[in-house]
Amino acid sequence: EDLFEQRLQLHFVDRINLLMEEKDLNPTIKGLLMQLKNDFNSFREKITKNDHVMTFLPLKNRSEYEDAYSRWKEDLQEILKNK
Repeated sequence: EDLFEQRLQLHFVDRINLLMEEKDLNPTIKGLLMQLKNDFNSFREKITKNDHVMTFLPLKNRSEYEDAYSRWKEDLQEILKNK
């Protein structure tokens, strides 16, 4: 989904929340807004449940990770020593 579209949806839900706080809001309209908000939440929950975060599979060769860690540790020790 486009980032602009997501922001627009969040803004819309925020506006619904503001409207529902109005003291003089017609109860029928308030009920319709609540139903609309629930529909949005239900839709969001369904999408979130089916979202898949990309799976990361580490490399088979551990030596690359160990080398990177070793370089990082040396750099960190140098930084801490020079503080």
